[in-house]
Amino acid sequence: MNRFPLIRLPYVAFREVILSIDKSDVFSLALSSRKTRRLINSTKNSVQKLSNDVIDGLSAKDKLNIAQIETIDNARKVFIRLVHSEQLLLTFRCFCEGNSLPKALCEGNSVPTHLHQLYFEIQINSINDTIEGKQEMMRFGDLEVPVIIKTKDIICTLWDDIEYGFQIMRRYFLHLFKFNYINIKVNPERTDNSKFFQTLKTSIAILKSRLEEKSDLWVENIELMAEADLQLLFHDMKYNNIEAMGHINRRFPDHFQCESMRLSVVDAKGFSLKNLLNSKCNTVWLFGTQMTNRVMTKVLKHWLDGKLETLQTLKLDLIENMEIETILAGLSDRTGHSLDRKEESISIIRGDRKRAVIRVPNETETFEMKIYN
Repeated sequence: MNRFPLIRLPYVAFREVILSIDKSDVFSLALSSRKTRRLINSTKNSVQKLSNDVIDGLSAKDKLNIAQIETIDNARKVFIRLVHSEQLLLTFRCFCEGNSLPKALCEGNSVPTHLHQLYFEIQINSINDTIEGKQEMMRFGDLEVPVIIKTKDIICTLWDDIEYGFQIMRRYFLHLFKFNYINIKVNPERTDNSKFFQTLKTSIAILKSRLEEKSDLWVENIELMAEADLQLLFHDMKYNNIEAMGHINRRFPDHFQCESMRLSVVDAKGFSLKNLLNSKCNTVWLFGTQMTNRVMTKVLKHWLDGKLETLQTLKLDLIENMEIETILAGLSDRTGHSLDRKEESISIIRGDRKRAVIRVPNETETFEMKIYN
């Protein structure tokens, strides 16, 4: 088949061709070379500073192409999340140049008004899965992969072996993009234990290779994880944020321990004092616990004894109203500390001058403590 010499056309003819073809084809064409992108960007069908209407209409494939262009031309970095669950997938967030957004839409948001966020995801599906949509072939590097464009945000890739597909896609995108963060989301429910462990193992190896950056971790149904999975996720791993979703009728594993800047647990009824003591986190938020004032006394005793040394902020929901006098009364067998009472807080000062400041609430179940050196 003869090739059409598009780049050799006179500029006016080139411009007319670009203006007459579909925007998705323009994005694909723009990836062929920098020279082609410069010529395209000189027309009204530019791939830079896209209008809001164009951005709203982008397909998942368009978003992938724009992310590549932004990486090549503007050294824009991409956020990626590796999702290990019943559905293996990779999710991406990146920013592209666009028309300035109204300032009112950007208040409280760190994104500059001229940048627009693009989100898309790559699903790893079995070739036998029933997925609505037209199947087509899509090139990822040197590999042609059957895909179905499921929605504006989702590309379903089809594989005989989904674990192999996840490995191939992960490797491809890690070489394709520059990343701000590589995060991971884990849910062992309805997964094959051995396959779950193997795919998780390779992702953790990737996180460990990026020692200059700490990643975020999201965990659902942590109570279902085997000890080997927990060891893999948390042993010798330091995270920026860990968000865990507990279960109303299950306990956290006794051997659970983690290290992060912040640990947040929702539905923390199964989260125990032992779990807290085993964790090395700066900030701990626990929502919906089964803990009592008596447990808070034990927390303070451990702190007075020199434990919980990484803790700076602890905030949790008790199953009863927080009563500061009940908590402090339990410290009567401890010496070497002093109290500083104020209207809205009480400070406990250790012998080494470290200070735990407990907020004194008015009929609330929230216990909140900050620790200062």
